[in-house]
Amino acid sequence: MADIREDGSEILHYDNPDFPIFCRFNFIPANEILLGTKLHWHEDLELIYVTEGEITQHINGMAITLHAGEGIFINARQVHEVTSRDADCRLYCLIFRPTILCSCNFIEEKFVNPVIENEQVPFLLLNSSDDRQKKILELIREIIVASQDDDNSISMVKNLLDMWNTIYWLADIKNDKVEKNTGLMAIKNMIAFIQKEYANPLTIMDICNVGAVGKTKCTELFKKYVRMTPVEYLISYRLETASKLLENTDMNITEIAYDTGFSGASYFAEAFKKRLKCTPLEYRREKRDEIKRVE
Repeated sequence: MADIREDGSEILHYDNPDFPIFCRFNFIPANEILLGTKLHWHEDLELIYVTEGEITQHINGMAITLHAGEGIFINARQVHEVTSRDADCRLYCLIFRPTILCSCNFIEEKFVNPVIENEQVPFLLLNSSDDRQKKILELIREIIVASQDDDNSISMVKNLLDMWNTIYWLADIKNDKVEKNTGLMAIKNMIAFIQKEYANPLTIMDICNVGAVGKTKCTELFKKYVRMTPVEYLISYRLETASKLLENTDMNITEIAYDTGFSGASYFAEAFKKRLKCTPLEYRREKRDEIKRVE
């Protein structure tokens, strides 16, 4: 499981903590979630450039289809995940901390914070038919290719700043006061609560109270942002955690059931098979056989 802050945001660990840029060329099989990207949010900035196939990028409850040759900038603190569509796809993924753009307080306050703190800019779509957007897509590729050699670190930062200059102007920052998105704040609080307390008995009202909403609003927000009911998300998160324990520990089924918030081994096994189409023991054997085949 990813490391999570108190507010539910994911803590990203970079290969080099002193140079917080993550660069990958990813492959996603058809109709799957990109590994490690199940619904989450973080303080870091993210860009995706699809080079083959199609993906659906889910952001704050919106489903956006991206085709080969298209990309997206995802602002900080946005609830998101990415899935492939009906065919295999390949994409560039670039993630970095905003601090790498901030050479001084003036740059941070004038050109960085106005973008990352603006709720009117949850994302920017990027298409190669627009010259400025095409430039960003080309820079994503250049940065990821350059990341293969540590000697290219300075040119990577140069390209990031060049990219950010274009993003800043595309974002078209306004000085008008914008009201806070209370629905997004509430769903983040409720998701964070579930991720922290999933091992304990939870009721729908426990979740509602954290979001300061009623049952109807709570369900509405979960369906909008998570595409599940609150209870479905709770069970899904418990099963996701249980699957990691099955893979990485020798805990027995009963121990895992209680450790992940299920009332007993039978209910856990039933829910597991319904969601993953196999029993917990079958899942454990399959994953360990995969490891042996790799070795």
